[in-house]
Amino acid sequence: MNRTDANITGASRDTFIVCRNSQGVEVRATPLRMTRFAATFEVYNPFSIVQLSEVLSEFKIVMSDRVVYSGRAVVSSIVNAGIMVVCEAALEEGWLDVELLSPQDRKARLREQFEEFVTEWRKVDVVTPEFKVVVAGRLFEERLTTKSAGKGTGLG
Repeated sequence: MNRTDANITGASRDTFIVCRNSQGVEVRATPLRMTRFAATFEVYNPFSIVQLSEVLSEFKIVMSDRVVYSGRAVVSSIVNAGIMVVCEAALEEGWLDVELLSPQDRKARLREQFEEFVTEWRKVDVVTPEFKVVVAGRLFEERLTTKSAGKGTGLG
């Protein structure tokens, strides 16, 4: 994500935008594109009404459980796409992680994020030895059952 123009895709985990509209209603959104001065995002909730030129307060961009922007945003463009609304908002100087969009140290930051991903993955991708024994036993039983079933039918 270390780019001047960061494109956000489904590959980014836990990336979202949360803010309040002028009526004080919380709006949750999915970011599509971000630059230092603007964010483009999708709003799916029909009750989260966002209007052109509206000031969105408590505007936060969260990436990987880390708030990278916190401040105000002003809606500069809206496209109603039926089940969702695509909005673009101008951002103020509220970046908490300015290096996020900087092209400097791209390789080091990418390596750090990859190592963090692998560390998190290892926490949930653990197969215990006991589970391996159970699966091996079931596979062995299945193989025996298949062989014995095949003998009586002329298939084995």
